[in-house]
Amino acid sequence: MDSTERPGSAADAHLLVDLVHAVLARHERPGWTVEPAPEWCRVRPPSTVARPHGWKLHVAATPLSAPLVLARSAELLVGHGCAFKFGTDIARVAALVDGRYDRAAAGKFITCYPRDDAQFRAVAADLHRATDGLPGPRILSDRQFEPGSLVHFRYGEFVAVRVFTDDGTFRTRMAGPDGTQIEDERRPWFSPPDWAGSPFPGPAVAAAAAPESVLLGGRFRVRGAIRHANKGGVYRALDERDGARVVVKQARAHVGSTLDGSDVRDLLRTEARMLDLLTPLGVAPAVVALFTEQDDLFLAEEELPGTPLSGWIRDLADGGTPAPPDAMAMAGRLVDLVSIVHSAGLVIRDFKPGNVMVGTAGAVKLIDAEFVAAAGEQCRAAGTPGFLAPEVWAAGRQGRRLTAAPQADLYSLGVTLFCALTALPAAWVSGQPAAPPSDADLEQVLARIAADHPVLDAFIPLIAGLAAAEPEHRWSLPRAQEYLEGMDSRAPRAGSGTTAPGLG
Repeated sequence: MDSTERPGSAADAHLLVDLVHAVLARHERPGWTVEPAPEWCRVRPPSTVARPHGWKLHVAATPLSAPLVLARSAELLVGHGCAFKFGTDIARVAALVDGRYDRAAAGKFITCYPRDDAQFRAVAADLHRATDGLPGPRILSDRQFEPGSLVHFRYGEFVAVRVFTDDGTFRTRMAGPDGTQIEDERRPWFSPPDWAGSPFPGPAVAAAAAPESVLLGGRFRVRGAIRHANKGGVYRALDERDGARVVVKQARAHVGSTLDGSDVRDLLRTEARMLDLLTPLGVAPAVVALFTEQDDLFLAEEELPGTPLSGWIRDLADGGTPAPPDAMAMAGRLVDLVSIVHSAGLVIRDFKPGNVMVGTAGAVKLIDAEFVAAAGEQCRAAGTPGFLAPEVWAAGRQGRRLTAAPQADLYSLGVTLFCALTALPAAWVSGQPAAPPSDADLEQVLARIAADHPVLDAFIPLIAGLAAAEPEHRWSLPRAQEYLEGMDSRAPRAGSGTTAPGLG
């Protein structure tokens, strides 16, 4: 989950900077400067003059390996007299490997600024030997020094040169050999300038070329990407064994790493186990295969026809609010979906529109089960900001574990119903990242919104009841179902085959 506050103790906040000070003291290197800031700590030798741009080195790490990676790297970098920067504390390292971090910048724990290509080669080789075998994610914007290495490299700016452009803004630029100014674009793939050459003897280092076709697990032919993220992509694919259409989810090695050593691969394994429990209930896709390729884990699952509820909501935003019978039908299906999962002793823990598929006949199913857990299980706080119950949001901010509780799903259900009926942001109900509104204030907010979204009016007691600030005050699912059954509507309920709005 995203967190608005960095977890960790005061000792964590100073650990990495203290390591570098200790290295400098041991080497007796006066004149070096150590400049910690909230995100980056910059370390410079005396009288250093940085190149405006050139080949730079990045070293990856996880929150667990970062102290050892930094200790070994700093020894070498100080010995070489090479300037560098690093993520200031363990919380910063956790952010850099977070599954939702910018793919073009993710994983870059240490950045080294060699004074020339000769120093680049010497430092790269030494860093690779020193960190070989330690865990860390692959950096997508860079090329690895060697397969499996924590050491990566790319061509980029060392010192930002700001240029006033024709559109009236300042942008950073690099000057090529002929004086042409180009932008140092950070892309999630290796893309050096054409004129950059190579820091190693031999031909120029070529940019990454996109493969014409990708076969995963020896059987799944990728047809296209649904989305890309630092934690891994989600792809549509064709199973060449039987021609079935599948969705393949990727979990990149060491992304989302925590201090207990787990990462997004563990979440994907959990998702596969949970799908095996949910599929017989008719509320989730079936698992086709779970396999590893180049240290990454992949889950192939049945492709469900339809549109994610988030897309259904976007259609509403374009075409207005749903008719009362359609709103009633969708609300009933969502309540029933959560009820079925809870009846199996499970908690969804990340119930939101993007994780629900609306079938062509209107039936709804879960399409993301990575955080599903048994009720009562001790878990890390997880989910999507805006849809998190206040107690889960607070636990995430404080870095606390908590018990997987069905009451948290009730809150997320209430927020999801609000979004489905109004196409408005979840924050109108949850208040996140600010504090949640009181129960009385929430009802007033919903009443004001209903003036512009009349269909919401009849659902205010239901949404306010499910999204009560305190878990013990939230409506139970039987009460929610009873309320819906009492509404003056002849709309069909779950499984009726009624076409959802925007899908007919």
